Amino acid sequence: MENTREQSTAADEDVAVNYRDVGWSVDQSYRQLKKDGQRIQEKRLYRSGELNDREPTELCKFLDRHNIKTVIKLSSDLNFRTIKESTPPEIPKYTTLVEIQVGGGRFKRDGVFRPASNETKIEAAKDAVQGHLKKITQRFSQVLNHKGLSGMYIDYAETSAKGIQDILGILSDPERLPALIHCEQGKDRTGVIIAMILSACGVDRQVIVDDYSKSRRGLVVEYEDVKDEMNDLGLDDEFAKTRPEAIENMFAHLEEIHGSVATFLESKCDVKPDVFSKLYANLAT
Repeated sequence: MENTREQSTAADEDVAVNYRDVGWSVDQSYRQLKKDGQRIQEKRLYRSGELNDREPTELCKFLDRHNIKTVIKLSSDLNFRTIKESTPPEIPKYTTLVEIQVGGGRFKRDGVFRPASNETKIEAAKDAVQGHLKKITQRFSQVLNHKGLSGMYIDYAETSAKGIQDILGILSDPERLPALIHCEQGKDRTGVIIAMILSACGVDRQVIVDDYSKSRRGLVVEYEDVKDEMNDLGLDDEFAKTRPEAIENMFAHLEEIHGSVATFLESKCDVKPDVFSKLYANLAT
């Protein structure tokens, strides 16, 4: 049975890089760590990097094969405020694409622009006048380099309260499952959001971190390209890597500032008790 699952994952990665069934991954982590604890149902929640829509037929087959009802794309696009739903022609008619901002406007404003020095802002303004848009990105990337991957994950969480609320709300509706959550690499924004979901369901912290760590293997082929892309944006090599301590540090921050991850979800993200109950009923086993 386990070999069949592995073969299925390998085939699916032609369409979705860094793809895995979260329930299966959590179960494997418990086994490898020789621990027991709250598990997640298989075939209910998936995670991946960017979907390959250059082959619409294969993408459609992939979504149909897993009966995926909702694709949640974590977007940094500033052209919409928080959430946008559609059914593009390249996906099955029963599947809905939901784009939700994580790492979007608030992240760029509160996590990148505001902490930047006045000198950086002045030089960026000069670049804008001269039309040097790439230089602007590279200047502000130094803010993230100073914070590191841990700081970026903390900012993703703290600036995405509405997005987190929307995602947990979607997953609390059984009619919208199975669901696939993805971003560009399936590591950073997806890693933060999946960590929140698993924490809300009571999954062991070490298992959550282990699931995140599997992106190192999931992106091994793409690593050099991702590193070059990060460097081109002015970001250090660290941002192409999968660092377990980054998720651990995010959790530590939320617990220090908010008391617990559950309190963060309840107070800052305004997740209601009935949503927690329905989320657990839909995903936990």
